[in-house]
Amino acid sequence: MTQRVFRSSKIVASYWRELSFEAAHKLPEHPSVHGHSYRVRLIWSGIIPTTGQLISEQDALAACSAVSGLLDHKMLNDILGDPTCENIAKFILCREEETHRASRVIVWRPTVGDGAEVCGV
Repeated sequence: MTQRVFRSSKIVASYWRELSFEAAHKLPEHPSVHGHSYRVRLIWSGIIPTTGQLISEQDALAACSAVSGLLDHKMLNDILGDPTCENIAKFILCREEETHRASRVIVWRPTVGDGAEVCGV
């Protein structure tokens, strides 16, 4: 059986890494301080380079560790004004170092069943 070889440079791949964190917040519609378990998926997309990796596993782990260090067991209102899933995802995307910036960030609360995705342009 022969393997099909794609010769187009327009094939885009995505690599993702997930992490979780616990944090507290309050929102205008829920003014009492309460906490959630959050899940985050960092996604890097692009043309696969000659190295075969969009980002090294070590750099992806470091990016996840940095996010955990910023948000885990914190009061999110002290870090961002309105800590919705959309704003948390935007905060994470904008905090990534330029050289390892994810293309997309997804943040969700598994026990609630909601979340948000943001994409860099």
